[in-house]
Amino acid sequence: MCARDVGDVVAKDPTIAGLIARRSELLKDPVGNSDAIADVDNILHRRGLEVEAARKRRGKPLQPDGLFAFDDVEPDDREVSDYRARRQRQRHARQLHACIIPEGETGEIIYEDAQLPQKPLIASSVVKSDPYFQELGVLRDALVVEGREVNAPAIQCVEEQMRRRMQQLRSDERKAAKAEARREQWLLEQHPYLDGVAVAGLPLSKLGLSEDEEFMKLAEERTVLAASPEKNAEALAAKEQCLRARAAHLAAAVVSRRLRCASRCRT
Repeated sequence: MCARDVGDVVAKDPTIAGLIARRSELLKDPVGNSDAIADVDNILHRRGLEVEAARKRRGKPLQPDGLFAFDDVEPDDREVSDYRARRQRQRHARQLHACIIPEGETGEIIYEDAQLPQKPLIASSVVKSDPYFQELGVLRDALVVEGREVNAPAIQCVEEQMRRRMQQLRSDERKAAKAEARREQWLLEQHPYLDGVAVAGLPLSKLGLSEDEEFMKLAEERTVLAASPEKNAEALAAKEQCLRARAAHLAAAVVSRRLRCASRCRT
């Protein structure tokens, strides 16, 4: 495990624990609850800042159990000094090289070791509906609330997992786009009369042409007429017009279903 369980730490603040529980419930439908999830994320961030500010006012440094336990060893003073000096050099090096990673390379993930982030971690739209990425975001935010310095290795590890997950999702999206393009080309080869026809901005693969009995019946009739294209030119043109109209009807039905679904999700 790169990061330890933060459940005990989160439980110390009932508000944060309740918000994380609420967020986990909303993630069961990440698409429908995207607005609510964003609201909870913002509240979590503000509450984290309040907890951190209260800790500083009390003047009591937050000293939770470290990521790695050293109870089983007894280092001498020289070993402790060497360890602390090495940690200080590493922290200083990270601060010198801290930067904002371009969104085009790894997404809008900001890593600055020296201070709390000014806003919640924001991912590009390609990962907003991925439950695993969202859970990593919750874990990262909880570690930051617990203490950025004490959890620096764990936070860095979680953010690296988030980057890798984002890269995987984008790679999957590119593969899916290529597969859909091949599917679209195949459909156009089967139904060349639909080439250049704008059907509500939807690709042909989303219309369910092969599942529609009326469209397939018209396509079969068109195939018969196409056996003698010169003789049946007028009938062939009329049949292709019927096929285009049916495709447009199917596209309208798809759009209507999506709108109804979106309306139900908002309510």
